[in-house]
Amino acid sequence: LVIHNLKVFGYKVSGEAGVRILASLFILLLARHVGVSEFGRYSSAFAFAALFCIFVDLGTSPIVTREVARNPSQRSRIVKATNLLKICATLVAWTLLHYCARLFTLSRGNVTLIDALGIVVFGYSLTDHFGALLAGKEEMGWEAILKVVSRSLGLSLAFFALWMQKSLVVIVSSMAVGTLLSYIGCAIVIRTRFGEFSYEFDGPFLKSLMRSCFPVFASIVFWVMYENQDILLLTHFALPNRQIGLFSAAMKIIDVLRVFPVLLMGVYFPSLVRISLGPREPFIHRTRALLGFMLAGSLLITIVAMPTATLLIRTFYGPGFVAAAPILRLLLVAFVCICLNHTLQQLTIAKDFEGKLLAGAVIACLSNLFAAWIMIQRFGVPGVCYALIGSEFLYLLFQGWTIYQFEPALMKW
Repeated sequence: LVIHNLKVFGYKVSGEAGVRILASLFILLLARHVGVSEFGRYSSAFAFAALFCIFVDLGTSPIVTREVARNPSQRSRIVKATNLLKICATLVAWTLLHYCARLFTLSRGNVTLIDALGIVVFGYSLTDHFGALLAGKEEMGWEAILKVVSRSLGLSLAFFALWMQKSLVVIVSSMAVGTLLSYIGCAIVIRTRFGEFSYEFDGPFLKSLMRSCFPVFASIVFWVMYENQDILLLTHFALPNRQIGLFSAAMKIIDVLRVFPVLLMGVYFPSLVRISLGPREPFIHRTRALLGFMLAGSLLITIVAMPTATLLIRTFYGPGFVAAAPILRLLLVAFVCICLNHTLQQLTIAKDFEGKLLAGAVIACLSNLFAAWIMIQRFGVPGVCYALIGSEFLYLLFQGWTIYQFEPALMKW
């Protein structure tokens, strides 16, 4: 079992590391090429487009992974029905984004960027869906291949545009075209592992799926707002693009560090689903080990990154972004809570208590929105960081209380 877990972890590391390295390299080269202000413009457009990702995500990924793991005989049915659902949702989401970008003054001047970035972020959601199918079969090696191939194709033309020293709009448009090509690569991988890649309307299954996914979807709505509202609020209060660029640069490093909880839970989630169906003791033992390792690992990462924040920013982004170092230190304070919150979210889903996610998402999103709205006007960019620290800690308290409700033994060490 230990050897199997190490092998699976290795696959997850290779997949997530490959994706994160490619994405981080692109972001770093883009930031260096366009400068702080244009990078802030890119970040604002990306945040606006990402809001509409909720109409593509639909909260299906963890539920699809769970159903594929539990029902091997129904895998073909699941693949066909969810493929149709996702492609229809993507078309609807992009249409909404296209017209909304022309209505809201928040997006004025960034319409072309938003249209192109919509294709990109929706492509990321589709890749997550295909990865969820493979994760349900515990084919982490193929999941890694799919993610790396998808991201490589998606960024290939963007890297070429960067090399040619093109403008921000041309670079992002190239990334959108590459993302469309990546869909073909994903289809080939899924066809290889499931024997087919097709679409089929399955009313009873889709109705059951959406019923199960609704609590997750409802929470996803608030989570997507939560993850993007900081930059949108900074834009709303008319902070200079340079300040938005500095915050985005620091936040990108936190996004890279988030690979730690994603990897750990990605490896153990399918086995947690199976264990949760049996006796309580194995589930409790595995969960305690995960929480302990997550806490120790996140603290270690924070302790190492905190004093080296300036070096990290200078090395990755260049001297023009050094002012982002204090922002990064503030964000690192919230990192431990971010890791623990991700773990508790997955545990809640594994125990079929998805309905509990919505209340927590509402608490985190609205508390962050209220605090950031006040603190940005008083402290500027650091105010966003203070709001994030408070909302993540509040959400951790709520999740701890929720876990205690359905499995009190987990909280008794």
